[in-house]
Amino acid sequence: MIMCGLSAIGMAQEKLIDEDFSSFGSIGFNTTEFHGWTLHRCTISGTSDNYSLWFQQYNPSTTPKLISTATTPSLNLIGNAKLSFKARATNSKTNPAKLLLSITNGMFNNGEKSITINDIPYHSTDYMSYEYCITGTGNTQITFKYNATVDYYYFVIDDVAVTTNAGENITIDETLNNSSIIGGNNDKIVNVKTCRTLRGGIWNTLCLPFNVTKATMEAALGKDQDIQMRTFSSYADNVMTFAAVTDDAVITAGTPFLIKLNTTVTNPTFNSVTISNTAAQTINNNGVSFVGTYSTTTLNDNGTHLFITTDGKLAIPTSDGTTMKGMRAYISVPSALASTVSGARLVFNDINDDEPSGIQTPTQKKTPSAIYNLNGQRLQQPRKGLNIIDGKLRVTTTR
Repeated sequence: MIMCGLSAIGMAQEKLIDEDFSSFGSIGFNTTEFHGWTLHRCTISGTSDNYSLWFQQYNPSTTPKLISTATTPSLNLIGNAKLSFKARATNSKTNPAKLLLSITNGMFNNGEKSITINDIPYHSTDYMSYEYCITGTGNTQITFKYNATVDYYYFVIDDVAVTTNAGENITIDETLNNSSIIGGNNDKIVNVKTCRTLRGGIWNTLCLPFNVTKATMEAALGKDQDIQMRTFSSYADNVMTFAAVTDDAVITAGTPFLIKLNTTVTNPTFNSVTISNTAAQTINNNGVSFVGTYSTTTLNDNGTHLFITTDGKLAIPTSDGTTMKGMRAYISVPSALASTVSGARLVFNDINDDEPSGIQTPTQKKTPSAIYNLNGQRLQQPRKGLNIIDGKLRVTTTR
């Protein structure tokens, strides 16, 4: 069982489906569709006030074996939700029943399209409750398939519901330490407002504490954005390669990646996403690391930390600009490789294309040759406030 954390006090919820089968009445085998459900060799049974959906493996000695299945109506699910139901079985301990859950136009939160449940109580009159996090991309359906090793044993489900979060909001701010807000909402499905700007026409680094797909990004940023995403795949021969992310791939929580869109989007909101308190991840290859961060981070100015500039090049932070804002990523290298990697080429591969779609030359911010305070004292590095840098009065702030 995978808990989804939808029980927070005050959370507004919406049930896309909530079926206790009480309105079905008693029906027999070979029902093909009832109330939007597609059924195969299922039956509704129970007392007048407590109906359940019953499955049976029918005549397994025949070929092919006829296995009971039930498929939900089509659900307009875009984003994350909780699937819940209760189940019991009349099978024997020596011939355990299994339930296979599968999903169309979506996935379970382990990234799979199906899950097998093996721990269904046998010879039981008591139900066991199950909960799973799912992600849908619209017109989502869930199928329950009963798999027994002998015939004429029954499997029962009831109270099937798919619940989305319709209201609880949190904010992640690029200028703050977001560890408390992320940790306090671990495993909860919430609407996340991200206080940061994704600029159009450039490669933005991004790191988020929840799983995302292209559909997730389109729902938050707009389907007209022609969104492109890349993850760090390799460093070799002084070339850093960022490979294209396919449309159906899942970028797991904490994984840093690059994203490009057509126009600038400020403070996008991601609806119904599951927060994960996993640490921001570091992707390593041949001594070079792409390091994600949720919160503001101080970078080294000695060449071991590099960031990707707005024109798609590498740069070394200057001593007065070493603070990187949150929900971003930077490149980390050991000091022995610093001079080499600072001259690396950046390659952004297209899907199914081994040739570079763009190669950029790195730049380094110019270091001032002479720095003085207003009293005429020479400084090793600018201080916050007014400084005289290379003969000109400058205002220095952290970046």
